[in-house]
Amino acid sequence: MRRSAFLLVVLVAVGTAQTPQWKIYKPTNTGAQGDYSFGVAVDGAGRVWANGHDPVWDEGGLVMYDGRVWHNWSNVDSLCPDEELRAFRTDGVGNIWMGSPAGLLKFDGTQFTIYNTQTVPGFPSDGVRDVDIDPSGNVWFAMEDQGVNAGGVGRFDGTNWTYWTTGNGHPFPAPWSSVTAIGCGPRGEVYAGSFAVGVARFDGGSWTYLGDSVAGEVDDIVVDSGGVAWIAMGVLYSYDHGVWRDHGFSGSLPVLGLAFRSAGGLWVGCPNGLFAYDNGTWTGMNWPGSFCYAAAESPDSSLWAVGIGGIAHYSAGRWVLYNSQNVGLSNRWINGIDFDSNHNVWVSTSGGGIDRFDGQTWMGFNPYNGGMFPWPYPTDAVQASVEGADGNTWAGTYGQGVAVWDGSNWIRRYMETWVIDNIVRDSTGGLWCTASSGLYHFEGDTWRRFDFLNSPLPSYVTGVCADVGGYVWVTNLGGLFRTDGTHWENYSPDSAGMPGPGNCWSPSRAPDGTLWLSAALDPSYLRSALVQFRREDTSWAVYDSTNSPLKACGVVAVSRRNVVWVGYFRGDIYPPRGGVARFDGSSWTVYNRDNSPLPHEQICDIGIDWNDNPWISCASEGMAVVIDNPVSVAERPNDPACRTLSAYPNPFRDRVSLGFGSPLAGRADVIVADAAGRLVRTLRASPGSTNVTWNGRDDSGRRLAQGIYFLRLDTGAEQQTVKTLLVQ
Repeated sequence: MRRSAFLLVVLVAVGTAQTPQWKIYKPTNTGAQGDYSFGVAVDGAGRVWANGHDPVWDEGGLVMYDGRVWHNWSNVDSLCPDEELRAFRTDGVGNIWMGSPAGLLKFDGTQFTIYNTQTVPGFPSDGVRDVDIDPSGNVWFAMEDQGVNAGGVGRFDGTNWTYWTTGNGHPFPAPWSSVTAIGCGPRGEVYAGSFAVGVARFDGGSWTYLGDSVAGEVDDIVVDSGGVAWIAMGVLYSYDHGVWRDHGFSGSLPVLGLAFRSAGGLWVGCPNGLFAYDNGTWTGMNWPGSFCYAAAESPDSSLWAVGIGGIAHYSAGRWVLYNSQNVGLSNRWINGIDFDSNHNVWVSTSGGGIDRFDGQTWMGFNPYNGGMFPWPYPTDAVQASVEGADGNTWAGTYGQGVAVWDGSNWIRRYMETWVIDNIVRDSTGGLWCTASSGLYHFEGDTWRRFDFLNSPLPSYVTGVCADVGGYVWVTNLGGLFRTDGTHWENYSPDSAGMPGPGNCWSPSRAPDGTLWLSAALDPSYLRSALVQFRREDTSWAVYDSTNSPLKACGVVAVSRRNVVWVGYFRGDIYPPRGGVARFDGSSWTVYNRDNSPLPHEQICDIGIDWNDNPWISCASEGMAVVIDNPVSVAERPNDPACRTLSAYPNPFRDRVSLGFGSPLAGRADVIVADAAGRLVRTLRASPGSTNVTWNGRDDSGRRLAQGIYFLRLDTGAEQQTVKTLLVQ
């Protein structure tokens, strides 16, 4: 038996939380941002602007789809004032106006301007339900505020505000102050719709109430080029210069949203879908969602429509539905986070299958993705994944075994009815997984099982990680083991002095060869610790509440710089508390909801990416990325004897000038990367130039978020990098 040493580590320094950059990923700030949408518009470039939100979590906001990438402005990231946006209208200079519970909003392509009771003196109500723009460029808006009787109609000419409210020319009889719809005509006439009592018309001087003969709740109004008002008021009505006509409905009430068709007639959103209405004929469009709230045509004559179900595109007789299940993070509960050699992030979820994220686009593999991406298995839960030596992704599912993705299709499946807990690749390319209480090794084309019947493993396997030489470390309820499938080493309390009763989990090997894991210190599991094990001298180091900030110990991950990340959670106390701790060998930094953006303190998994940054699974709140190693992202500065770069101003708000120190001998590229190492912009510098200017936007023209960006000059003969800070 090897000599055993047990060491309770003496007190180490506990640092206060640093301030690294954080990025939070949820279904409500990625892709379509949810399965509910109230508004859509298509600009002259064919870019689609829409609302995407989740009413259960009150999260979401504005999305833009440029034909390849979904761009997000969500209240999750404090980039959007509210999650519910509706009635998108584009003005003459490209601004998008919209209504929201937070007020009237203007978006200029980069940021929002908010007009409400806090920002505009005398503004009557924050609840803006509908927006339209008249031929003179005035912005009209309907205010709905049933609680304080402060609804009405507003108009903004770019400088001055005019309101029609209760006691101030309100178009509807008391007590019906809430206005739910607004529509502007070609000759300056404006129609307003009430929450309950019909329609009023503005002729440029005063309002005329039209509800004496036809009244009800109005959901939308549009006015055609001939001045005929089309009104969603339960059924579809038209008001043609004093004449009311009832055009019926699609078979489901009420009519919800209206938009003009380029082919004539209207697009009509209803609870039972989207319909084309023309001269008394209703034609169903087989909208792939349920309630349809709005539609907009694209310059290429295709159609976009939104509602409950997501954001859908109709072209060549076919719908494509985009929602949280196919183009964003598909679930808030994340089981595993893994990375492949192409820098793709693979996110295994409970309820959303497995997602692949390349830094810009998401692919959701699950049963609910509408067939956008293949997923032939009857399960929506994936536990973990790993890239095999063949370059394929091997995913461990819940109840459907191991599935294999070759870059185009899921091509194989093994152990087809089994629950796979974890899957790893060893240093020789061999695959190992834990499932159904046992350890499995992929040999040839089959999985060989190791359990208490054919190996020293005494009980349930709780974790596995790779070691050198084709070996793996295995944790279970009886101790720690090391094996290559033939040879076994046992490090238990009895054989090697392991601290505690032997219950251990979440092993992670450090580059220096030591092993880090979590272990129970008593059979009740109420006391657990982070344990460091050195195989060369069979020594153990314990970090618990007596010598570290850890109150318990859960998942463990070690970076290539030997930085240990530990998730801990105390569910046995009230209120439950936890977080994630960082240990660099001498000092601790703790992140929780009190001192960081960490969205949830129960940590389910930690993955370390190619830049040594941790990706943290945060229970029901998606995942958080900590930019822990920003210098490695874009390269460390080269030899100072080379060209000296300068960035001015730095920090910068609108633009930064990168100075080269001396004229360029030839053409060069300036590569802009964000703090996570993702390329966001490429600039060209001509021969003889001494500087280049960057405006803080990416290659698509989108204004980038506040944060650290690296500008790298690449002349072919030399590379130099300078760090800049973009502020808002």
